[in-house]
Amino acid sequence: LMLRCGLRISEVAKLELSDLYLSEDTPRMLVRGKGSRQRVAYLSDQAVRVLREHLAARPTVACEYVFLSYKLSGLTTHSIHMRLLHYRNLAGLNLTAHRLRHSFANDLLNAEMPITSIQKLMGHRWIETTQTYVQANDKQVQADFRSASQKLAGWA
Repeated sequence: LMLRCGLRISEVAKLELSDLYLSEDTPRMLVRGKGSRQRVAYLSDQAVRVLREHLAARPTVACEYVFLSYKLSGLTTHSIHMRLLHYRNLAGLNLTAHRLRHSFANDLLNAEMPITSIQKLMGHRWIETTQTYVQANDKQVQADFRSASQKLAGWA
């Protein structure tokens, strides 16, 4: 969900069963972000499939959180972070939860989604926050830099 929906660790930890709308025409979930602001996160087919698989294997308990600890209560942000570190080390990758969020935004930028829509999906209050993703992913600036660096002696 961090990669396909741009969720922060804290948003994953707070996610409750009642926040999921998997059977809608456009599957979505309600996300409680920074400052207790609520937003809608839409789910890709892949995210819906994986989430349904998780829910089918999830123990039936009174706890409303989507993701449970071994004590059958909600996961903490620390436990999610530690699990991510464990799996990234197993895979030999160098990634963070925030990098997953950045990848989500970059994938949408590469698909030419309007930045104002990305802003809403990411839960950014200010467009300037979202624009940092654009600046880091500006294909024209990248191409101009490559072209210029090839012309400069010693940069190639």
